[in-house]
Amino acid sequence: FACSYAIVACESGREWAKALELFGVASQNKVELDIVSFNAAITAFHHNGQWQRALQFSDVMISRQMKLNTFTFNAAISACEKTSEWAMGLQQFGKMLGKGVEPDIITFNSAISACEKCGQWDRALHLLSEVMQANVKLSAISFNATISACEKASVWETALQLFSVMTRQILELGVTGFNAAVSACEKAGEWE
Repeated sequence: FACSYAIVACESGREWAKALELFGVASQNKVELDIVSFNAAITAFHHNGQWQRALQFSDVMISRQMKLNTFTFNAAISACEKTSEWAMGLQQFGKMLGKGVEPDIITFNSAISACEKCGQWDRALHLLSEVMQANVKLSAISFNATISACEKASVWETALQLFSVMTRQILELGVTGFNAAVSACEKAGEWE
């Protein structure tokens, strides 16, 4: 356990390289690493923009028959989102559901943001509808990212509909969502 705590302490203190170094040393010395250690390593890879390594580690966990949790998948999906690897992020989302792990709002927001960054507005919209159907507390981030995805794809009517739904849900209206909705209308020449 001491090794796991050291890895987590390094990761939490934003010493990601040190966390990964400790993980490597522990592995070489045949120290049994638990889910906490693996999650810390995946998070460190996420922060270093190494989405491939993050996904490799989640695959290693599966091969070792470790029980992956929401945190594991959130870190892997966030790693994909950070590097605009939306397809890989959605693949992780699918694996998560296949393993029976419940997504939370962080999961949905990461997947929606990954789609938004790559102009996948229809996938972002589909994920937002899943959030609204799931037993998950809605977040302005979910709406803002989806509205932004619609704006980037010049789907202004959908952006405005989402904006309306968002305000009816009494969510904190973010500047991002507002600006994206206005920008979508401006791009379409819809000023009224």
